[in-house]
Amino acid sequence: MERTFLWVMACVVMASARSLHAGNIISVTSGESIQAAIDIAVDGTLIQVGPGLYTENIDFLGKNISVVATNGSAATTLAAPGSLMPIVTITNAAEMNDILFEGFTVTGGNVESNGAGIFINDADPVIRGCSIENNTALLDGGGVYINGGAEPVFEECLFTGNDADRGGAVYAESATPVYKDCIFRNNTASRGAGMANIGGSSPMVIQCLFHDNVASAFGGGMYNAGGSDPAMIQCTFSRNGAFTGGGMYLDGSGATSVNSIYWDNTDTSGTTSSAQINVQAGTPIVTSSIVQGGFAGAGNLNADPLFENPVGGDFQIADFSPAIDAGDNTAVPMSRMVDLDDNPRFVDDEGVTDTGIGTAPIVDIGVFEHQINSELMFIAVPATFGLIQEAINAAGPNAVIEISAGTYNET
Repeated sequence: MERTFLWVMACVVMASARSLHAGNIISVTSGESIQAAIDIAVDGTLIQVGPGLYTENIDFLGKNISVVATNGSAATTLAAPGSLMPIVTITNAAEMNDILFEGFTVTGGNVESNGAGIFINDADPVIRGCSIENNTALLDGGGVYINGGAEPVFEECLFTGNDADRGGAVYAESATPVYKDCIFRNNTASRGAGMANIGGSSPMVIQCLFHDNVASAFGGGMYNAGGSDPAMIQCTFSRNGAFTGGGMYLDGSGATSVNSIYWDNTDTSGTTSSAQINVQAGTPIVTSSIVQGGFAGAGNLNADPLFENPVGGDFQIADFSPAIDAGDNTAVPMSRMVDLDDNPRFVDDEGVTDTGIGTAPIVDIGVFEHQINSELMFIAVPATFGLIQEAINAAGPNAVIEISAGTYNET
């Protein structure tokens, strides 16, 4: 009798899902099952998920499909309370490289092994516009676990409140993930609260913000070991903390960083240079970046970037920040012509002397581009600016320019 009942129920679920299938599009609304739609989907299917709370684990079953929340992560939550399995599993689908998971909040995962929020192995999905929050793994990857040669791409994702032994937000081993326009904040771990890269992983981290992540041991913002080789372009690391290496920790790993800011990260040494980027073993290449305490490399600066309100989570740069017009134009990916807030890059601040590399306008350092001219009401020449024309360029309306006696050679 029980088997008959279960068989009938299964038929009802399958029939309901099939009735929503039209031209490789399946619609799922609140109260229905996303997994039921995945079960009947074929490669190329688009599953459109309406707003609501979905309490289930989902597994893509190796299929190259798209699962998209139509109203975005603020309106669509995927949770699996009481489950000891990852909320989302994406495995064994690397051949087609045509998987999309978009617009969900993934929250409340709790596993005794790896990957409480999203588990990725041997697959190359695009994860876009998701909020991955408050997930806990006893071992690795509280928010996301990546392994098996996977090459996932994360776009415009928020990682917050996740916890694990290694990789509170994200753990990658033998993988090559890409992160674009993501925010890592308030995650915790023993090693790598924001991100942990192990075993030759080589992530590309483009225009991402790491702040207020805390590791009890190493690498508050990022932990790298075992030959991993991350590349950071146009990133900001601030207010992260650890016992050693508050911003970034390197142990037997290289790293490349350009147009990035490492400021006010802390460890037991305070806010020293080694608290920003701690090198136990490895040969990082850091250029055109701001590093508190200084760091060897062409175009690097040791000067307060003048964040607007870092305590309140605002890492926009203020007027006359040394980050303005100080980056390397040649390092900016052609696909990133806007900053983390979708404001245009390459804004020329006439009140600031260009110190970066390339033809003006010069890109700013960090995740945000300063959008207005820096203007002063009182300017002393040569104390504030060496040339009269520089003072005029920087002056706001009704400004007073006081020029000391001397000879000024200007063209």
